[in-house]
Amino acid sequence: MAIEERNDLRRNEAEWRARLGNDGYECWLRYCRARAQEHLLGNAAFTPSALARMYNAFEQSPLHIRLGELPATEGSSDPYKQEIDRKLTAFQKDIGSLLVPAALEVAIRPAPPSRQGLTIDLDNVVRSYLIPRVIGILKPVTHFAFTLDDDARKSLARYAKDGDKNLPPLTTSMGVTRFDVWRLPPAREGSQGYVQMALVNDMTGYDDLFGQIDDEIDRWRDSLD
Repeated sequence: MAIEERNDLRRNEAEWRARLGNDGYECWLRYCRARAQEHLLGNAAFTPSALARMYNAFEQSPLHIRLGELPATEGSSDPYKQEIDRKLTAFQKDIGSLLVPAALEVAIRPAPPSRQGLTIDLDNVVRSYLIPRVIGILKPVTHFAFTLDDDARKSLARYAKDGDKNLPPLTTSMGVTRFDVWRLPPAREGSQGYVQMALVNDMTGYDDLFGQIDDEIDRWRDSLD
């Protein structure tokens, strides 16, 4: 419903502008875009079952961004970064700049053993290749306070400056709330590895996969009592 409401505003823009006025229309469109992104990206997360399927035949999700095998030779980093930029730009064209806090979840399938070099440092892959480009292109906000329009954010910044410890400083408005990364078994000989990443709605900053696994274990344990 949130996505359909956003689409209706875009399809019937002239009618809605006449009803709401230009400022009212832009404010309502921003709100609907944020709610649509919140629900859409809420379905992008790597669930325990989806992660398990990656160990065999991975089911491609339209909400995930599939990248090629990590660069392993001299001079291959720049083309790889360009591929990331192309994929993120295409993603942005579909969903727009992110108006809701988002986490980054990544699964890496290395090259087959015969083509592997040094052990992959997972954190460095995410920090060096992915996060700077996600922030530069999609500009995700880091806190629900920054989902407001510019005037509201400036008002919040004044409150924060006056000592309200519950409000983050305006300088931290862009970034990812967290990142989780997993190394899968290497690709089979004769095939290619890949990097699979998802931007995930993370309004609280605590909805990570390991938290989901802990919740599942707690529910299973409670069922035994």
